[in-house]
Amino acid sequence: MGIISLERIDNLIWLGRYSERIYLTIKEFFSVMIKCLTIQIYIKNTVTYFRF
Repeated sequence: MGIISLERIDNLIWLGRYSERIYLTIKEFFSVMIKCLTIQIYIKNTVTYFRF
């Protein structure tokens, strides 16, 4: 096994940080989208339920 240079270690650290940021952003995005869709479905069902 060879020696890993400091530059490669630094690049791996940054890759990990950005990967985590992307993962958390996507996770939050889908969480918000599911909430929005759930609210829209609830509102749509409520509005159609009260139509005469």
